[in-house]
Amino acid sequence: MTLLEKPKVIDVPEAPPRRRFEWTIWVVLAFLIVAGITAGILLTADEGVPADEVGARLALDNYAAANRIAAINQAAGSDLALELTSLRVMGEMFPGRMEMLEISAQRADQALAYSIERSLGG
Repeated sequence: MTLLEKPKVIDVPEAPPRRRFEWTIWVVLAFLIVAGITAGILLTADEGVPADEVGARLALDNYAAANRIAAINQAAGSDLALELTSLRVMGEMFPGRMEMLEISAQRADQALAYSIERSLGG
C-alpha cells in the first residue's frame, strides 16, 4: 500500500431495527379482536333460567316448606297428647304416685332454695 492510496474502511454491520413497537401493536390488536368476539357472543347469548322454571322451583320449595311446617305442628300436638296420656295412665296404674312425685319435686326446690340462700350468706 502506498501513501497515495486511500485505506478502505470496513463498514460495521448495523443491528436490525427492533420491532418491539410493531409486535406490541399486533398483540394489542389481537387481544381487542378476541375481546370483541367474546363480548358479542356473551351479549347475544340468551343465558339464565327461564322465569317459568324459577316460578315452578319456588312453588315446589314453598309446598315442601308448608308440608314440613304442618308435620312439625302435628308432631308437637301428638307428642303433647302422648305425654298427657302417659301421665294419666301412670296416675291410674299407681294411685298417689303423681302426688308423691309432686311433693318430692317441691322438697327438692325448697332444698335448692335453702342451699342458695346459705351460699349467698343469707
